[in-house]
Amino acid sequence: MFDDIYIVQLRKKSEVILSKMSEGHPLSNEEMNTLILYGLNNHYHDMEGQLLAEIKNSVNETRLLRVDMDKRFEQSREEMDKRFEQVDKRFEQSREEMDKRFEQVDKRFEHIYIFLYWIFGAVLGGMTIGFTALGFFLK
Repeated sequence: MFDDIYIVQLRKKSEVILSKMSEGHPLSNEEMNTLILYGLNNHYHDMEGQLLAEIKNSVNETRLLRVDMDKRFEQSREEMDKRFEQVDKRFEQSREEMDKRFEQVDKRFEHIYIFLYWIFGAVLGGMTIGFTALGFFLK
């Protein structure tokens, strides 16, 4: 409030001094200082306006940057989700392939066990028949 009254008074006084100067009258040191003070006040007022405009621009740019970064983070998250899904699919496919291979190996071992069982049975049977025959002949 005081600043506004001061500035209004300074402007009025400066206008009077400027009209006096435009008529060609000499100015006193006090009047020159008043004009310099008014000019500095205008300069600072303009600088303040520019600073406020820069602050508003910075705030707007920050908001835009935040929105842009949010979009980029969302895109990155979606890309990572897709990549993880692909990795999960690859692991699932690998697991299925390994399960198939283990089943094949189990079948091969099963065939080998059956073969060995029959061979063992044949050997035991042959041995039994052989010992029986031997015992028959030895009597």
